[in-house]
Amino acid sequence: MRIVLVYQWSLFGRENVKADWNKSTNCHGYLDEQGFLLSEFTKKGYASLMAEDWAQGVFNYPSCKGFQNPPTTHYMRPFQLHYEHHKRDSRKFQGIHQCLETQAFLYQYQDEFIKRYPKSSKIALTWTSNVAHDEPSNLFHYDGQMFNYFRKHRKEFDKSFVFFMGDHGLRFGSVRYTAIGRKELNNPMLVISVPRHLREKLVPTLQENADKLLTSYDTHASFKDILQDPTFESAPPQLAWGNSLFRRLPDGERSCRTLPIPLRFCMCEWNRTAVSEEKEKEEIGRLATELLNGRLREENITSSCQSFTYDGRAKIQLIVGTRGIHNVIFKTKQCGAFFSAIVRVEKDHGAPKASLISDDFTRTNSYGKTAECMNSRAELKPLCCCKSKNT
Repeated sequence: MRIVLVYQWSLFGRENVKADWNKSTNCHGYLDEQGFLLSEFTKKGYASLMAEDWAQGVFNYPSCKGFQNPPTTHYMRPFQLHYEHHKRDSRKFQGIHQCLETQAFLYQYQDEFIKRYPKSSKIALTWTSNVAHDEPSNLFHYDGQMFNYFRKHRKEFDKSFVFFMGDHGLRFGSVRYTAIGRKELNNPMLVISVPRHLREKLVPTLQENADKLLTSYDTHASFKDILQDPTFESAPPQLAWGNSLFRRLPDGERSCRTLPIPLRFCMCEWNRTAVSEEKEKEEIGRLATELLNGRLREENITSSCQSFTYDGRAKIQLIVGTRGIHNVIFKTKQCGAFFSAIVRVEKDHGAPKASLISDDFTRTNSYGKTAECMNSRAELKPLCCCKSKNT
């Protein structure tokens, strides 16, 4: 789980702003008293469910404490822990004539949840990771299952708010390097359906807002809006960050200069000029590699991870109208690793000097087993090529 610590607004002539949470808040302490939305709905009388198709889970990955107590009325993690730690017995229990993929358990669980509370207010977070995280073509295999599930519960969903979404795009593979793949990497799909009786009231506003730059805080504010008043007769909740998507967004500029969006997540299109002069490319590639090695030293992982050496291959673009800000994709000799970052390159007494503008480096190909020495600090695995004979 990548934690954003600072919003780099200095690039736009504004002061940088620290994020509300840090690694200690998010990962090293329990989340029970941190205002988890599903827990807030539960306190208000909703039946609640949270289910995932892997044991570690969104709130525990990579090595986080997660929740000390079940955060919802129905919580699937105990089942997943048992299933993954005792796979042979679990599969034997299924029976030789059953062929169940991991996501099947999620939807069986949610089926029972819907049946158990036919007339009660309820909320469910059902998160499928295994279907296509590593292999995008599996989505086509999953299409029919998802379609049938929605059709099966059409009556229930017609009376519900449904948020159908992903958390990120493909981080490696050929799709990653297409125009849509680059956009989707940190800006995945979000589709919202609202109860039929509210569509005349809410859909025009949703359509208007869909054409504007939005943030995760706006999605969060939308859930808070539902929690406060699902009829939307009262004023929306006043929050430090974010605005409900069910209300008309405030007038004014909505850009990465005014909204809490880390630079590497920014959807704004800047004019860019490719750097083609080989000497300049070599210079910037080496400077970016030095910054990457600086991150290893900063995290104190150089005893486990190799220092990187620039491979000589890079795609570098100057962002037009800036003082030396470049989008850099480069390859290292160690582990054949590809990284991307936004870097400022300036002259300091005639010598080139680089600084990191994006909040971190992004690994753009799979690290696989070459980063296993970082299992205890898994958030750093993308930055590591372990010191071993195999790498």
